[in-house]
Amino acid sequence: AGLVSKPSLPAAKENVYFRNAAPYTAEIARVDSEGMEWPQGVLAPGMRRALSTLHGDVWRARALTEGPANGRLLLEHRIGAIPIRDCDCPQPQFVDCSKPVQPADPSSSYDPVVFENLSPEPVDLYYWNGTCEELISWDEVGGVQPSRSKPLLSFQGHNFRLRSAASRRLLMSHTLNDVVIRGCSEEQRQAPRGVPSSSPFTLTLTHTITLILTQ
Repeated sequence: AGLVSKPSLPAAKENVYFRNAAPYTAEIARVDSEGMEWPQGVLAPGMRRALSTLHGDVWRARALTEGPANGRLLLEHRIGAIPIRDCDCPQPQFVDCSKPVQPADPSSSYDPVVFENLSPEPVDLYYWNGTCEELISWDEVGGVQPSRSKPLLSFQGHNFRLRSAASRRLLMSHTLNDVVIRGCSEEQRQAPRGVPSSSPFTLTLTHTITLILTQ
């Protein structure tokens, strides 16, 4: 049995962007709490589409083709918070933008995002513009505490850096990207060694994205 939608309360609406990198058209469907799929449209190869969704929603993409791959499950994706963890990653120099707080522009169309702090220490969230870092969790005095969530208004392509509130040590970085639908043959070529290409294989990309590959 696959995943089913379990929207969180209070409902947190956001946008999800699907990009079809498979060699055939994909049908995108929302999965309800009973596991039923409700088609929301089709996506031709190379095309991109935005859909409104809620935290906890599950989406599936299936191949739409006249060949033997018709109906094959290409992707199963749950909408959820981005977990903040200590990645023990390289430490780029911290350069503070030193910009005043910018209020949200009511005329702009934002892409809401939620971070959840799963690290054992308070965390500050920064937006990295390619030159310097701008503190965006300024309203969280002392940083976002462990096990707490932080909702933000953002845009696709934004790059975030998440640092220790005490030492500014970089814990991880994250870029808001599309959910990519891929063809099975492409993913099987990327399968880890020791996994037979003829056997079912599940590749977890993040805590929210699972590509299901079947021969």
